[in-house]
Amino acid sequence: MSKPIEIGATRNAITSQFQKKYEPQRTIPAAKGKNIQLRKGEIVQGKILKIYSQKEAEVRLPIGDLKAEFSGRLKPGDVLFFKVDSISPSLILKIYAVSQIIAGKELENKEILRILDLPDEDIFLQILQRFKSKSAVISKINLINIYNNFKAIAAKSYENISFSDLLKILFFFDDYSIELNSPAFDKLKGSVLGAKFLSLQIEKLIDFLKTLPKIKAIENLFNFFLKLESFSVSQKILFFHSGLEGANFYNLLSELLHKGALQASDESALRNIVEPLLNAIEGQTILNLYATLNYTPFFFLIPYRDRQKKWKYFQLILKKRKSKKRAKDSLFDYQISLNSEFSDILDIEDEDFDDLLSSNAFSNYAELKQALNETLKELKSLFSQGNFLPNRADFLQKEDFKLSFKSDSAAKAGSSISVVV
Repeated sequence: MSKPIEIGATRNAITSQFQKKYEPQRTIPAAKGKNIQLRKGEIVQGKILKIYSQKEAEVRLPIGDLKAEFSGRLKPGDVLFFKVDSISPSLILKIYAVSQIIAGKELENKEILRILDLPDEDIFLQILQRFKSKSAVISKINLINIYNNFKAIAAKSYENISFSDLLKILFFFDDYSIELNSPAFDKLKGSVLGAKFLSLQIEKLIDFLKTLPKIKAIENLFNFFLKLESFSVSQKILFFHSGLEGANFYNLLSELLHKGALQASDESALRNIVEPLLNAIEGQTILNLYATLNYTPFFFLIPYRDRQKKWKYFQLILKKRKSKKRAKDSLFDYQISLNSEFSDILDIEDEDFDDLLSSNAFSNYAELKQALNETLKELKSLFSQGNFLPNRADFLQKEDFKLSFKSDSAAKAGSSISVVV
């Protein structure tokens, strides 16, 4: 039995399966009298030699030159991957994928869409462009899945999000095989979009609260930020988290939303600001709970004071890494990404902490450098002690919410997970 085909290689690292088994090659036609067959479901690379009609062509395959039925807009000279749909009574091939580079030449985006028999529309061009930075081989089904997921999400869920950011969220769900639905999208989008998005939401909240009557729920929230600087590093790491007791940010937001006695117009405006933040905190909690069992990332939005003594935030995204080169007893085997206002992504490894903190990237951000240094040290300590995150999410008991992994996630995660919390 053939091993599963891996399509998700990086641009310059096509998998050995493709290299050895499916790379373009001239093959000798099948010899007469020999029973050489393909298997239904097999992925093969082929070159279109001749077009007989809109549904029939001669194709050069690894076993020889054969006549096959297909559906698409292919031309002589096209090289692509086919999936064998039927071998009897006739050979039927389905368009499966195409390499970005054929014979040393990079295909234009519109040519890729033509070969994959997908519409030459802006939305597919943008989805394709993002896939090109992730994989050397572009799969038709992957493009269609992202498009279908986009269509499945209610427009209200992304009305204030750029299409680029929307694709970032859709690709996150696809990368980690998380089933996409509107409730899951609403809860997880904040963590996926990162510190810039969440910082703006918090800033919008504080500015709006300053315009409202000073009711107790609002005063409690302002007092929380006054005391935030004296919090321990561990408390700051869990600042943007639910499941904690006491006057934490999540509980204070909930109190503000449900116990604040405001005029109807103010209450409606406040709800539009607070609910996305509550969803984002709940989403981060959910992702971190799943990350303890899975190879999805951990997310932490962490506050720090800048030189003007204003609260700023940076996001740490930690990924457990499988690596045979690293010691089995390594207690902190994570890839860390820093997402802050001065950089979208900085990827570092734990042995690179000191190098990162001494780099020029932080020359104008001494306060962030100090906060990051304290956070990394504390995270090392916390992770070495095992799972320090709350083992439940109480808010999930109050609503019908499901977050499930697709059936193929077991291979990625090392475990089969389909959970209703």
